[in-house]
Amino acid sequence: VNGRLRIEVKASTWRAARGRRGRYQAHWHNRADMLLWLLANVGQWLVIPASELGNRRNLAIWSYDARDYAGQWAAYLDAWHILDTALETAKGGIFQERLL
Repeated sequence: VNGRLRIEVKASTWRAARGRRGRYQAHWHNRADMLLWLLANVGQWLVIPASELGNRRNLAIWSYDARDYAGQWAAYLDAWHILDTALETAKGGIFQERLL
């Protein structure tokens, strides 16, 4: 918006309910151009453009180590080149909304 890049940053820890598979989960608020999502237990990042998220509000990774994950978000694991390209395109710099 106005030549600025809006980035939403999320961090998730691995959670597993008793007797169920575990997952990393993030809630997307769809107010940004890009999602940076940290899988905190393993220190791995996903760099996902908002255009790829569509109308989704919840995202999940079902593998503890994202390098073992082959689902729809696998292409965005450590995809820092996507952020680099978006930053080069944004002429007005980065915009940070007030958090409180």
